[in-house]
Amino acid sequence: MSVNQHTKWVTLSRSPTTPDDTDGFWEDLDPSGVWASLQPSFGGSGERSNDVVLETRFHPQLTVDCRVSFEDPMLNRTRTLLVQSVQNVDEKNDLMRALLVETAP
Repeated sequence: MSVNQHTKWVTLSRSPTTPDDTDGFWEDLDPSGVWASLQPSFGGSGERSNDVVLETRFHPQLTVDCRVSFEDPMLNRTRTLLVQSVQNVDEKNDLMRALLVETAP
C-alpha cells in the first residue's frame, strides 16, 4: 500500500490516562484525525469479530490503548474498532500498520 491509497478519514482516540476512570470517555489523540487505508484482515481472531488492517502515516500516539472510528456509508453508521497491535513499518517513523478488531454484538 502507498500513501496515495489512504482515502478513509478516521478518528483516533485512547483510553483515559486518569486511574479508575470508568465513565467511558475516550481522549482524542493529537492530531485526532488522519487519512488511512482499511482492509479486511486475512483470517481473523474469532467468529464473532471483524479484523481490519489500518495503514497510515506514522502517529507516535497510536498504541494498543487506542480505538479507531470512521463513518461507513455501506452500513450507514459509525464503526469503532479497537487497536490490537501496532507496527512501525521499517522502523522509519514514516508508515504504520495496526490490526484492529470490531466485536460483533
